Amino acid sequence: MGIILTKTDDYASIVEVPNKTIKELAGIKLVGKGAANMVTTNNENLLKILQNFAGDLPPKNPMPGQLWYDTTVQSLKLFHGNGWIELTQIKRRDEFKLKKKLQPLTPSFDILNNSFEVTRNGLRLSTLEYNQEENTIIIPNSKRSDIIIISN
Repeated sequence: MGIILTKTDDYASIVEVPNKTIKELAGIKLVGKGAANMVTTNNENLLKILQNFAGDLPPKNPMPGQLWYDTTVQSLKLFHGNGWIELTQIKRRDEFKLKKKLQPLTPSFDILNNSFEVTRNGLRLSTLEYNQEENTIIIPNSKRSDIIIISN
């Protein structure tokens, strides 16, 4: 008796691989007990899986959930049972280009000719002062003498 393989989603047996034979299913070769070139065949299967069956044609008889990297359009696709769907626009690393190196924030700015300063406890804009530790803005010389509370 050969090896009987079952699917992971519904545990239904899908194929029997007789002893000393190799049977192809969904783009990989299934190896029966005692088959010749067993180590080479298994290693080739691992490479195919690692590369998501990369090629210009999809694997024959794919299974639902199987991935395939279409080299003609450089896109990863998923077999859903009735056909292949493109997953996302995954781009090669060399297509990503940094447009501008971001500079770190400086501790002070000039906003509309007002002094804006980042302090250890918060921000200061002309006569307004924000205290980060107390979550307050203090407005001196205002008609109202309240403190504005900032909450998250």
